Amino acid sequence: MINIGIMDASTYVLILITPINIALNVYFVHYTDFGIYGSPIALSFTFSFAFFFLIIYTAYSPTHTQNGTWAGLQLRTVLDARSCIALLKLALPGILMVGTEWWVLPNFTPVMSVYRSTLCSVSQGRFRNRSASSRSSGHYPSRRTISHHDHRPK
Repeated sequence: MINIGIMDASTYVLILITPINIALNVYFVHYTDFGIYGSPIALSFTFSFAFFFLIIYTAYSPTHTQNGTWAGLQLRTVLDARSCIALLKLALPGILMVGTEWWVLPNFTPVMSVYRSTLCSVSQGRFRNRSASSRSSGHYPSRRTISHHDHRPK
């Protein structure tokens, strides 16, 4: 939106959508059987409303009309092979990144579970000594004051 010169659209839509989000959250959480799971449902509706409100705001914006940034839906351009290749060139790095992440998680989790016990024991050994020393030094003054002022009945 900022790239096409419409600076205030997101602010106006946010002001409009915030009370709707609150009302939907209250409704779905308290007045339906969804309980706490109603909150993500309300958020989904809120995002959808925000998207449609931004489209409506942009369509009727004088800046949008003045700049002529979008000429409408043109199916020939969308289905043109050159247009699809240009879009694929832009999308391919993201597709590879997400695909790599999806491939790495299930394939390296078993490998890391083998080394986990070794890595955890090494790191726990280092941190165990630090936490033990901080605990004992933190409790030392309180132990001393308690031992000197013992108010138990004799």
